[in-house]
Amino acid sequence: MIEFTGDNNIRFVNPWKNPKNLTQSQIEYLKFIITEINKDRFSSWSESKIEQAIERDEIQYFEVPLMEASLASKVNSVGWLGWLKNKLRRISSVKEIKRTLEDAATQYLDTDTEDAFQEEKNIFEVVNMME
Repeated sequence: MIEFTGDNNIRFVNPWKNPKNLTQSQIEYLKFIITEINKDRFSSWSESKIEQAIERDEIQYFEVPLMEASLASKVNSVGWLGWLKNKLRRISSVKEIKRTLEDAATQYLDTDTEDAFQEEKNIFEVVNMME
């Protein structure tokens, strides 16, 4: 019914081509969801072009790009502590921890503060290398 591709997309089975391995409710659901997703993606397409894409089983019509949630969305769903715990579980090295925390901090800083943060970070790294 749904296949996850290696490039962070999902590809739907073409329900208009009478797939034998799907139930009638799955076919109806896929037709609905594909139509809903693509009405915004391909709003400039005519009905005949959409019908051709369905008939030809065009990948771009049945493949939907996915995007990683923003940090704000992730934090909003589990809170700062939950987000940090999830991140720390997946992180294997100190450098990745450092980069992740820097990325998180800079997303909430304005440009001037971010420049000052970068300056302080550079000074810290130079001092840290001399020790």
